[in-house]
Amino acid sequence: MKRYDTFVMGHISIDENIYQGEAVKEIGGAVFYSSCASHSIGHKIGILTKLSRKDREYLEAFNVPKEDITALDSRNTTSIRNIYHSANRERRTCTALSVADPFTIDDIPDNIDSQIYHFAGLISGEFNNEMIKYLHNKGKVALDVQGFLRTVGENKEMVFKDWEKKKEYLPYIDYLKTDAAEAEIMTGAKDRKKAAEMLFRWGAKE
Repeated sequence: MKRYDTFVMGHISIDENIYQGEAVKEIGGAVFYSSCASHSIGHKIGILTKLSRKDREYLEAFNVPKEDITALDSRNTTSIRNIYHSANRERRTCTALSVADPFTIDDIPDNIDSQIYHFAGLISGEFNNEMIKYLHNKGKVALDVQGFLRTVGENKEMVFKDWEKKKEYLPYIDYLKTDAAEAEIMTGAKDRKKAAEMLFRWGAKE
């Protein structure tokens, strides 16, 4: 049995970042940045991701030991084009060039035990919602709501839409990560304090 402080799940992304006319290809995704940061401060981290077999070289970018990375084959690797419109990079247009196969309960390794299971998704549909309830029975659940709100719309441009089943699943989430804009989408409240109170009332613990 492999034991972890946090088991991080999500698609890596091959990002095409365009800023002031210059394009740079980089590895991205919350699963990459959060797992590498946690490992760097001494946490024991496990990873579950999916990508195309032809892109497995990108796994070398992780600082987490290879034996702690479960990388499943997918028809495609998620790839996102980010066009930045401001000098501070706060304004951008995101386009989904390709999307990896979704995760299901069957993808979770049988030989792991973790204190926290972190849903580090990028795009709505990345996870089967029932994974939240399933992993709630195994440990604490952390969830980045971006992976449940950000949707591939027309022309593959990504837009944010409310998570229709949020009230069903929020009670199973111990740590909910959201920014002010995402919280407003879910609650309709512009005031951050009011939005936080509503999310707490609906079941999110922290």
